[in-house]
Amino acid sequence: MVQTAPRARAAQPKFTDVTVKDIGEAGYSLGHTLGEGRFSQVVLGTHDATGELYAVKVVDQAALEEDEEASEALRIEVEVLKRAASHPNIISLHAVVRTPPATYLVMEVMNGGELFDAIIARGSFPETEARELLRQLLSALAYCHSLGVVHRDLKPENVLFVDEGQTTLKLIDFGYAAMHRPGVDKLRGLSGTPDYVAPEVLSWYEGDPEGEPDPNELRLEYDASCDMWSVGVILYILLCGFPPFYAEGEAELIARVRTGVFEFTSPYWDSISEDAKDLICSCLSLDPAERPTPAAALRHPWSAAASLQLTLEVEGARFGAAPSRAELQKQGATFVKVPRALFHDLYALCDAQRRGQLPDGSEAHFNELLQSLSSEVQQGHLGKRVS
Repeated sequence: MVQTAPRARAAQPKFTDVTVKDIGEAGYSLGHTLGEGRFSQVVLGTHDATGELYAVKVVDQAALEEDEEASEALRIEVEVLKRAASHPNIISLHAVVRTPPATYLVMEVMNGGELFDAIIARGSFPETEARELLRQLLSALAYCHSLGVVHRDLKPENVLFVDEGQTTLKLIDFGYAAMHRPGVDKLRGLSGTPDYVAPEVLSWYEGDPEGEPDPNELRLEYDASCDMWSVGVILYILLCGFPPFYAEGEAELIARVRTGVFEFTSPYWDSISEDAKDLICSCLSLDPAERPTPAAALRHPWSAAASLQLTLEVEGARFGAAPSRAELQKQGATFVKVPRALFHDLYALCDAQRRGQLPDGSEAHFNELLQSLSSEVQQGHLGKRVS
């Protein structure tokens, strides 16, 4: 979905979940259409009291009543967005407005367009830029998985840039998302787009390659690793501009995806690093158990190639309260390099705590991040003094 529009600068209302007669009663006015989805459309909305602009997802109530699956999908999407509200790379949900004709999800507006459009316009991205974009996507995905959420529809169309600078992205559209407990649950049901969906999600193809799957005969059983297959496809496209699996028709495309066979075609891949290719191959493994988790992908040599100095200067620049590097060095402080994605996750949680907006599951996620940082230092991957 495309969700782009100018952004007004004003104070944002606190999150609300209300049932009213119509959207106007909740204090919002609706404008032109920004995009359309399965059971919904996204329109530009304005908060009447503040003038703040939002992307409002309008879900038809009749469709929800007729389709139990759609109703459950909306419930999960709302729950996911409420839980993930503090992450800097996941779209923010500001309000849910429930009315007799429709349910409205009031979300922040993204002004930079889709990652898909950026790929079309640019053809491909240098490794340095692709790395930073992938780190942000993996950071968002790691956070989702830590909350037991599997996106199941990762693709460039569901990644939006915050502004026209196109340096910061956010993950959107959790309409196909599912809750999942690692080691306990197995996911079932068709989801995603064939170009990006994992082979195990396409197991119905074995029965009738030219036909539609019979919901009663689906033999689908998979887990959160399906998201990492999609990550591998996205990274492949970022670096060369075209997909690893291509065919004229959907049946042929699905057949190729299920083989898992792809190539790093010359001359397009001649100058791409071996580390980048290794990460792609790991993500596009036919065996789901061999794919890295988002956290492991963030620690891959290619993802961790560049690093960010984690110092109190960062806090000082943001809040104007930290001592200078020179003052800290006089006190014997040691400056270490930390992978940017790990820093972003830690910073997001600290910032959310400062604002009193920690979502459920934050303590476990924070401990996981600290353990990851401690492990990196102990193994010698971090901790090098920065002068």
